[in-house]
Amino acid sequence: MNKLTIDPHVANKIEQHGEHAFPEECIGAVLGKIVERGERQAVDIIAFENASKTNRRRRSLVTAQDYLHADKEARARQLEVIGWYHSHPNVAAIPSQFDLENALPWYSYLIVSIRDGKAAETRSWRLAEDRSKFWEEEISTPILR
Repeated sequence: MNKLTIDPHVANKIEQHGEHAFPEECIGAVLGKIVERGERQAVDIIAFENASKTNRRRRSLVTAQDYLHADKEARARQLEVIGWYHSHPNVAAIPSQFDLENALPWYSYLIVSIRDGKAAETRSWRLAEDRSKFWEEEISTPILR
């Protein structure tokens, strides 16, 4: 099974972005490192403005400039864009058909479910190589002491 280790501060930033954007979807890039085959480590995010022009409560998009900015920022910090995150307002943290149609197989896709303005659940997904479905990715969050 694929695994994503995510710093608790990073997970908190994603939840806060989703809560702030509610009732619309939020979106952003996940920066980190590929530790070994199938395992990734998320160390930061870049929050973007939802570029969707319609139905922002059920759609989130980033621009080409956002992609370029994320890639440039990751390289400057000796990291990679390992994934993308977005929120699902008052809907489960499960990829939609729209998510399936717009995903790429080499990224992790974190979805945070925001229920009535509060983060309820975060799950991560990877797209199958044939782009037919998502596989859930295990999330590990180290405990801060």
